Amino acid sequence: MKKLSTRALALFLALLFIFTASITAFAATGTAVTKNYGNRTTVCTSLSDQAEDYYADNNVLYTYLDDLSASVLLTTLRTLIGTGTNGTHKKITSYDDCKNYADETDCENGGSNVSLIYTGILADWDDNSGSAPGWNREHVWPKSLGGFENSGAGADLHHIRPSDVTNNSNRDNRLYGEVASGTTSNATITSDYLGNSISSEVRVGGTYNSTYYEPTDDFKGDVARICLYVYVRYGGSLSKCNSITNVFQSVDVLLDWCALDPVDTWEMGRNDVVEGIQGNRNVFIDYPELAWQLFGRSTPAGLVTPTNSGYTGDGTGSGSGSTTPSTPTTPSTPAAPARKTLTELNTGDEVLIAAPAYNKLLSMVKVATHYNKGVDYTPSDFSSVTNDEIFVVTKNSDGSYSFTSKSGKVLAMADSYASLNDTGANSKWNLTLKSGTTDVFYVKNTVRGNYLEWFSSKDNWSTYTSNSDDQFEISFYSANEEEVDSDTPANPNPDDSGSGSGSGSTTPSTPSTTARKALTELNTGDEVLIAAPAYGKLLSMVKIAEHYNKGVDYTPTDFSGVTNDEIFVVTKNSDGSYSFTSKSGKVLAMADSYASLNDTGANSKWNLTLKSGTTDVFYVKNTVRGNYLEWFSSKDNWSTYTSNSDDQFEISFYSANEEEADPDNGGTTTPPTDDNGGTTTPPTDDNGGTTTPPTDDNGTTPPADDNTDTPSDDNTDKGDDSTSDTTDPDEEEELNFFERLIKAIREFFEKLFGGLFGSSDDEKTEE
Repeated sequence: MKKLSTRALALFLALLFIFTASITAFAATGTAVTKNYGNRTTVCTSLSDQAEDYYADNNVLYTYLDDLSASVLLTTLRTLIGTGTNGTHKKITSYDDCKNYADETDCENGGSNVSLIYTGILADWDDNSGSAPGWNREHVWPKSLGGFENSGAGADLHHIRPSDVTNNSNRDNRLYGEVASGTTSNATITSDYLGNSISSEVRVGGTYNSTYYEPTDDFKGDVARICLYVYVRYGGSLSKCNSITNVFQSVDVLLDWCALDPVDTWEMGRNDVVEGIQGNRNVFIDYPELAWQLFGRSTPAGLVTPTNSGYTGDGTGSGSGSTTPSTPTTPSTPAAPARKTLTELNTGDEVLIAAPAYNKLLSMVKVATHYNKGVDYTPSDFSSVTNDEIFVVTKNSDGSYSFTSKSGKVLAMADSYASLNDTGANSKWNLTLKSGTTDVFYVKNTVRGNYLEWFSSKDNWSTYTSNSDDQFEISFYSANEEEVDSDTPANPNPDDSGSGSGSGSTTPSTPSTTARKALTELNTGDEVLIAAPAYGKLLSMVKIAEHYNKGVDYTPTDFSGVTNDEIFVVTKNSDGSYSFTSKSGKVLAMADSYASLNDTGANSKWNLTLKSGTTDVFYVKNTVRGNYLEWFSSKDNWSTYTSNSDDQFEISFYSANEEEADPDNGGTTTPPTDDNGGTTTPPTDDNGGTTTPPTDDNGTTPPADDNTDTPSDDNTDKGDDSTSDTTDPDEEEELNFFERLIKAIREFFEKLFGGLFGSSDDEKTEE
């Protein structure tokens, strides 16, 4: 009896422990936002913390999305928000869930009442019988127009909204559209749905005719953004959802409604709550500007968005995912002498347009359609100049100036967005001398009133409506000027910090412009420059928008732009891998959860594999993540990817302190010697001077990964910047939580109470 009581007590304690742990686990895995905190009348001008975490955790940030073409954007968003339970859509809700969760998803200000679509009536959650004056569930994209029933798309919380019965009925399955004349859809309120009688009130929900239903202005944006979600989420699997005109009068009407009714904090709050339940978000609430990009349209001026970013794209970005390297541009004017800044311009002058505080030349090469490329320069080095950077000046009769590149492109602005174009529209510019200077100007478009600028946060050229900082300071260099007298340097850069922070410092920490040799092996203590030789780019530890690293232009005979952020000290590790630490103190590494580089030190070991047929070109692979270091040419930055399928992945290492190459040997560097004449000659083989391939300390072949074949995968499209990881650690953790919990409890009580739960073999039989 005593033994039985002990076992009964133990069983009770075990059950209590399991119950408590389960409640704790449920609370721990729930999201912070469990009720809609927003207000229908407050415009949302910033992303929620939860939204920012969502895009950061999935490595699909706005700086990446806003660069994509319409077709690639659609594919990327579908991959993100999910198909089935792939992507971030983890929980498939039922039609009953749409009713049961309504007091959390559709309340206002964290209250208990449900805000109804079309009218904004606040209803009691329990009054959902489906009969007037109660509420029922509205398929914003009607079932008959979408080809679904009350499941899947027909039970998605982002899609289904509570509606008063009257407007739901009048809405029927009409297309959304503009109604010139029709019937007004009214909801007559005789109580506040909380059982309290009130004076009769007529609440208008919309207007309709035989073809279209037009909501009031307060709900037009809600409807448009919900339909965009359904189109992206289900258009790949449901044929009736693969065209927005199956539910809307036209794309133009949908976009007009998006702009007319901006996102409010209530929509953002609802997005947070639904993400906590389903796992995915409606991206068009967070980034409504992507709607224009999705259809290749120009965003309207002054569009209010939660990013408050002033986005002005036209949806024809270059981020198609193509990994085909662009043909390196041959400079049309490869002059390297110093130039002088001009104090005045005249018709026929050939000039370079520069942002002197950032050492960037304006190029007529477009970056993702919406911005213009910047070309690095120093006052003593214009070696990268092409015909896209040389402009012929025309001084107009009204005192303004026009600029046409030698590649035939006119520097101008279009009528509807802030970026530059080359069509010739709005092509006149006024020059105003900056006070206290003789050669620094503000350049203002005569029609649009925008100022030419180096948009430093975008790392490209654009325009803006004011000239509040040094991004707008413009200097003009002569494209054909003779070398400046060395006693009087032209326009020296006052910032000599050498920090590499993008502040305008280009003072080299190793100011040699002599030729360097590409190294055939690396050893601890070597100071090296990491280069993509096919593109003439050095790797810098300066971050671009957090997710990519800056590239610094070089040629084998010119390393004048090098700072401590580009010089790496090598460590050869005991396992044959290599680590690289910049002289500015940053470790070349990868984080655990995304494909980009970081400088925290996580995953900081790299294997080097020599490219077949070469002695100094390597593939550089992270030992933990398996990604290869690359010059991401379509992004114009450094990153990593899961295969090494083209020359973006070919890496060379240049000595940061090498002597000048011997010109008689075709550019190869003369081996260093001491006073005795050659005691430091490099290793040779029996053929006399042929460089031995790099070896480790044991004389074996170069360090490589387990697969000596050239790594590749079937998909060389890097438009998604995806990682090699196929399992989300957080998802795996969540799935295995209860299995591990039960196992731990069993092991604990086996030790504490002996045979209460049987032997381990019995456990396996039971399972």
